[in-house]
Amino acid sequence: MKINIVNLNTGELLKILEKHEMEITSVLTVRKNNLLISSSKDSSILIWNLSTGEILKSLNKHNGIIYAIALTKNEEILVSASSDFNIILWDFEKGEELKRFYIEKEWQYSLCFSQEGYLISATFNGKLRFWNIE
Repeated sequence: MKINIVNLNTGELLKILEKHEMEITSVLTVRKNNLLISSSKDSSILIWNLSTGEILKSLNKHNGIIYAIALTKNEEILVSASSDFNIILWDFEKGEELKRFYIEKEWQYSLCFSQEGYLISATFNGKLRFWNIE
């Protein structure tokens, strides 16, 4: 599957990022270092250099579709949620797993951070969970 990077002013196609084997489920931009993070139904998270199109890291610790990704405000911790019922906290710089939360029989479908720094996850069945990840 492809990610097309397009100039929004001109519509010009600038780059095509291609590596995921299945549909892409989420993308995030990282202001420092001009990076893009993508997740996919293929269970992978890829960290791209937007300037070069190069893959800098591939995170592969989930065993199911990755539905959502989120990044802390300081861009130090990446969080992913998957159909394997796990939420994983990653050291964004190192690409290493820091912590894992298993939520039996509840897919966490959406992630974001509150202004106070809490991780908020939403399930398919409408539940919201607030996590203190510190």
